[in-house]
Amino acid sequence: VAQATLAEVLKRYHTSKCSVVAINSGEGTAAAGGAMKDLWSPYLKYEKSRTSTGSGSGSSSDEKATTAVVSRGQWLSLDDRQRLTNAVNEFVLKVLNPSLERKLAHLNQEVNAQRKGLGNTLKYMFGGRKKKHSSSSSRSSSDLYDLKSIESKIRQAADLSLLMGDYESAAGHYHTAKMDYQHDKQQRLTASASELQGLCTMLSSGPRTGQNYIDAAIHYYQNSSDIARATRAALWAVDAYRDSGLTANAAAMLKRASERESHCTGGSQVRAALLIEQAAYMFLQQGGGKGGGNSHGSGGSSTHGIQLRKYAFHLIMAGHLYHKSKLHRHGLRCYLSARSAFRNKRWFHAEDHINFDLAKNFAHLSSSATNTTTSSSSSSSSN
Repeated sequence: VAQATLAEVLKRYHTSKCSVVAINSGEGTAAAGGAMKDLWSPYLKYEKSRTSTGSGSGSSSDEKATTAVVSRGQWLSLDDRQRLTNAVNEFVLKVLNPSLERKLAHLNQEVNAQRKGLGNTLKYMFGGRKKKHSSSSSRSSSDLYDLKSIESKIRQAADLSLLMGDYESAAGHYHTAKMDYQHDKQQRLTASASELQGLCTMLSSGPRTGQNYIDAAIHYYQNSSDIARATRAALWAVDAYRDSGLTANAAAMLKRASERESHCTGGSQVRAALLIEQAAYMFLQQGGGKGGGNSHGSGGSSTHGIQLRKYAFHLIMAGHLYHKSKLHRHGLRCYLSARSAFRNKRWFHAEDHINFDLAKNFAHLSSSATNTTTSSSSSSSSN
């Protein structure tokens, strides 16, 4: 039946890119020697299932949360798994990649036809923009650019180049799109293009080379009151700096992002606390100084690049922000971690400050627990 269906599909669509993959030919149990392992176990280790059981003759039921280990893919034999692997590899190599390459080549050809050359450049510079762009500051991006516009085609070419791993070409396309968006006063689109240009530049040439583009993206996002996306752009740079061992630069980016979240309209105190806490952990990593080397002078107590005083200071700031957000358990966790860094250092004022904040957090937690107990007792007695 499967072969007949395949023959009908091949006859109808006139293509050789169709195939049949046989699956679920296993016996549903693990093979000898544990060969049939769960394919998804590294990603979905446990699955919580809720079961309802009746209690007595009443209509109510008690829900019990149980943790069950589910073994998936047991009907897939070793031959099935190999066939699936071969089918996916063949699809990617013979269908997906060639299709993306053809699409990208077509987009590049259209962009070059409209933008390259002296005549097109002069036309674009001196009145070549569409008349509807004159009032673009009050129009949305969906109204301004349809899928057939040259700006959308440039952005598609940039996205496909990034997907294919051609970071230099992608950065060039994003730069061109950014200039168009900037000309049309589309700040969020300008920020997005600048952010991705910075990402491509960091992937191709290192984190320092893309910093200016990330900073520009943050500036445009901040002007648009989109602090969450400004934080996202900063996190790209943080990951690049951390992977390159430049943990001091990563900590500085996290600290600035935390300040924006804390003080700018549209920010979040919780995100600010998370960011400054992550900045604190950067000072525990080896090579906390500029350029990835050890730094022993600027941060106080340092041991092989680990700056305990800066670590504790940023944790205290994170605890304060958690406390302002009424997340007292997280604030307590940060204060306790900072307190361990000051132990036996004879920094009495710092220890007094931490102990005072610890007492406040414990008081809030005790008050919350007492209020919860009282309200539960009141509801029980009323019932």
